[in-house]
Amino acid sequence: MKPTDPDNPLVKKLSKYVTYDKVTGSIRNIKNNRPYFADDQGYITVWITEDKKLLKVKANKVAVYLGSGRFINASERILHKNLDSEDFSLGNLLVVNHELYNKIREALFNLNSDLKIVPHAWDQFVYWVVWKEDNDDKRILCQDIIQAQNKLKEMQLYFSKILTKYCLT
Repeated sequence: MKPTDPDNPLVKKLSKYVTYDKVTGSIRNIKNNRPYFADDQGYITVWITEDKKLLKVKANKVAVYLGSGRFINASERILHKNLDSEDFSLGNLLVVNHELYNKIREALFNLNSDLKIVPHAWDQFVYWVVWKEDNDDKRILCQDIIQAQNKLKEMQLYFSKILTKYCLT
């Protein structure tokens, strides 16, 4: 069965063992009301007693499945609007296509570290403005530091507009 199928046995099993609070984003065990915490990669592990197996599922997918009843296609990703990967409240989660998700992640990485001014190797007064776009290293040659700083500000504005359109921070 596909994960987008409403009669998916995975979702039926999850709803038997897991409860989800839309406001706080807490995922809890129905039986003993203990919270599930996501590991480093964002997975929670649920014990399925009828199968006697552990089920490892992404916590943000569980939140979207149980909170809104929305099923995730293979071409879709879940974006945390406030960029906190441990906040699973339903208002913080947004389902976007894969291309848009990659564009937002690139904008975030460029603003954090990848967008920079690098001096030219031979010419003392020439600079490169370097960034990543479409998983490719891009760069523009600038003839002086003022031109490089202006281009850097222009690129920062471009990437920050992408983030402010979809994210809350």
